Amino acid sequence: FCARYGLQPEPLTDAAMRAAAGSLRKISVERIFTELCGMLTGEHITGVLLAYPHVLTVWIPEIAPCIGFSQHSRYHDFPVWEHIARSVGCAERDLTVRMTMLLHDLAKPKVYHQDGRGGHFPAHAPRGAAMADQILKRLRCDNRMRAEVCRLVALHRDIPGSMPAVRRLLGQLGEETFRRLLAVQDADRLSKRRDTPDSRAQIDRAEAMLTECLSQGLCCTLRELAVNGKDVMAAGFSGEQIGSVLHALLDEVTAGTVENERDVLLRYIEKMQCRGNM
Repeated sequence: FCARYGLQPEPLTDAAMRAAAGSLRKISVERIFTELCGMLTGEHITGVLLAYPHVLTVWIPEIAPCIGFSQHSRYHDFPVWEHIARSVGCAERDLTVRMTMLLHDLAKPKVYHQDGRGGHFPAHAPRGAAMADQILKRLRCDNRMRAEVCRLVALHRDIPGSMPAVRRLLGQLGEETFRRLLAVQDADRLSKRRDTPDSRAQIDRAEAMLTECLSQGLCCTLRELAVNGKDVMAAGFSGEQIGSVLHALLDEVTAGTVENERDVLLRYIEKMQCRGNM
């Protein structure tokens, strides 16, 4: 109710909530996950996350190291947990996006190191994806959502900067998840600084290239290639070679070095066979 409607608990109720937090362990995990999902999509979620992190740690103990953890970074004004809480509130009210924001930086305390330039968090995205997977399994999140959240956590720092990169990523994710990734990256951007001076330019460019790719119907997946496995077999390839050839063709097509035209691709396959590349 606090997250959805902005209500403030009466002081005695607030104190009782905090004191009795441990009893949440007696509640079924299905109920916990349902309530968490309802809370995350609330308009006032940031204030709740900042006020009650220790209640959440009963079921998500990975939050605890993030509370008050200074990032010592010129890119961040806020400690890790405050950044996470703000990022959830900055995100569009899509459950998958907001769940991603809740989990996206939980690995930072585990990988932190500091040098003369400040704090650094090497490989926190893939490490965070592994942690998100464990957390969502514990909460019995459905497999589809869990897989998408983990993928978004793993990619949350990678904004594609070229058309080939956009095409490859679109082929891997599909349009819906690609757009969610851009939403994740925007929420992450907005929650780093008080005055958010960093530009949205990178995200805007990626979104423009995505739009162009979709409007032009550019090939991004194996099924969109102008040739198929039978064509590769006809050229003399067999077994695992067929998949390798098709993926090599897709790499060339998405890079823009080979046109997705049947005759062009057939000639390219013939050259591969002559060179004995597979």
